[in-house]
Amino acid sequence: MDVAAFTAAKDVENRSLNVRGSHLHGGSDGTYATYLREALIAELVASGGYSADNELKLGGELVANDLSAGIGTGNAKVGARFVLTRGGQTVFDKTLVSEHQWESSFIGAVAIPAAMDSYGAAVQKLIRELLTDPDFIEASADLTRTDPSA
Repeated sequence: MDVAAFTAAKDVENRSLNVRGSHLHGGSDGTYATYLREALIAELVASGGYSADNELKLGGELVANDLSAGIGTGNAKVGARFVLTRGGQTVFDKTLVSEHQWESSFIGAVAIPAAMDSYGAAVQKLIRELLTDPDFIEASADLTRTDPSA
């Protein structure tokens, strides 16, 4: 499948997440919507499921994007509305949200890098949730296959 552009909802932080005075920035264009798109492409490439010229296109909108590194516990929350189209027709439209918690440190030099790593873990959880969603699996199945053993 191909991965189309992702956008961010108006009230969602798309440029910079602040962690104890340090700023974490998004994907190649500096946005988290692009970060999510690029992470999806990387996952699909690794699994052999990416094709830039495919009629099956996955796009969406970032609907939640939070990161905190409190003293004791850190939390990342990432959510997106995923829309899968086949030949221009919507075959899947669902909002999924993933949260990731970790043990955070009082010491900023420890807590900040841990928060940045953990944000990536939250994104990976979200992608895994999407790719294992039964409705997504059904919608992304190759309906043109005629040989069931293929």
